[in-house]
Order: sequence, then structure tokens, then C-alpha cells
Amino acid sequence: MNWTSPTEYEHGELVRFIRNIRRGDVAFAVVLFILFLVPIAIGIWMLADHNMLGLVPLISFSILMLVPMGCLISDLDRKKLILDGDYSVCRCRVASRNAVRSGRTKVTYFISVRLDDGSIRKFKTRSDEYSKAKEGEKALVVLYKKTEDLKKELPPDVVILREI
Repeated sequence: MNWTSPTEYEHGELVRFIRNIRRGDVAFAVVLFILFLVPIAIGIWMLADHNMLGLVPLISFSILMLVPMGCLISDLDRKKLILDGDYSVCRCRVASRNAVRSGRTKVTYFISVRLDDGSIRKFKTRSDEYSKAKEGEKALVVLYKKTEDLKKELPPDVVILREI
């Protein structure tokens, strides 16, 4: 694989890619936050009326508030690396794509890319990139540089480039 630094256009595409991911994470966290506030408010009102059963929704949904907090901090490491430019890219073309059912409702998406040397590599990807991938389209494989802040290495991403 021929790893190089990205061009300005490719960096812009990667910034758009990570902002799209972050937008979805934040929207999901806000929806969960609002949904979890309703039972917490009900629990507070129950306690105000001296009904001790109000502790059940208050405590349980207060603990569940960790889920939206997790959504807000997920992918922050990837965003920081992209915005700082701590990554390298490999230019390639989409060879094929396939989806594999890994349960009743879970689907895992893969994109196979043809590299410059003619070899084909398969990468796990997100559903939105999978839906954009068409055979022969230009793509980037993004390899994130390991920093001392990261506890584990981030897996590479496949980003489908828009035609300009």
C-alpha cells in the first residue's frame, strides 16, 4: 500500500466525513437526553409528593444518562486526529461491496478496494459509506497515526470521494 499525506481536497473530504459522523452522534445523544429527562422529572415529582417509589425512575434513568454522554465523547479521538492531520491516506478504487448479517438485526458492511499495485483489500465500513460505494469509484483508505493518548490503535476507514 502506498501511504501518503492527503491533498487539500482529500483533507476537506475527511473533515466532511468526520463532521457527518459527529452530527449523528450528537443528534442521537440529544434525543436520548430528552427522552431520559421525562422519567427523571416524573421521579422528582413523585418524591415531592412523598412517594418513595420515585427513587426507582430517578436512579435508573440517572444511570442511563451515561449512554448519551458516551455518544457525545465517541469518535472524538478520530475527529482530533483528522483535524490535526495526524493520518495518512492510500488512494484506491472500489472493487466491490458486501453486507453480512451477523444476527437477526445486525448487519456488518464491507468494502473491497483495489490498490495501486492491483491487490484487493477488504475493510469494514459504516452503512452510509457502504451506500455511497459503487464499483470503480475513487476512495481513500485512512490510516490513523498512533499517539500516546490513544489506548488502542484506531481501525482504518474507507471514505468514498465525491466527484467534483
